[in-house]
Amino acid sequence: MNAEQVVFLPSKVRIAKAGVAVGDSVAPGRQVFTVTGTDRLVHLDLDVADQAMARKGAKVKVELPGGGTTAGKVVMVGDVAKPREGIAIIDVGVRLAKVRSGIADQTPVTVLLESTSRRNVLSVPVEALLATAGGGYGLEIGGRVVPIKTGVYGGGRVEISGPGLEAGMRVGVPAE
Repeated sequence: MNAEQVVFLPSKVRIAKAGVAVGDSVAPGRQVFTVTGTDRLVHLDLDVADQAMARKGAKVKVELPGGGTTAGKVVMVGDVAKPREGIAIIDVGVRLAKVRSGIADQTPVTVLLESTSRRNVLSVPVEALLATAGGGYGLEIGGRVVPIKTGVYGGGRVEISGPGLEAGMRVGVPAE
């Protein structure tokens, strides 16, 4: 083997696409193969209106085909908007923490970005909210409807506040 028959690269790579077949002649300038990194990355086109949710370094949850999830981290946020189907989008890259083998390249996944986070608040399932005659919301607690104020919604839950509410209270939720 001659030195010109060997390619040295600065890190681990994965051959994504072969540019030649066995027995083909190669010459200077002919692309022999295309390589990618070995990290499992998700690329998403994000509406510029939602750009604040994609912060470099932010942790995200990624829903995989078949119902599983894995953690991810935003590793790249584009700084140039591009038009796409009538809206402006930016490129966002997410590195996956762990992915079980067998998931094919370019498999569609869902990336869950966090827009707002609250700690040490009371929350109830969204289904527990009752519309009140005054235009607000209430909860059924102990057989009566108690008026409440709502806050942040997410993950099927809603932040609540109001006089007399305490952690651990049981609220009425319609049966499914």
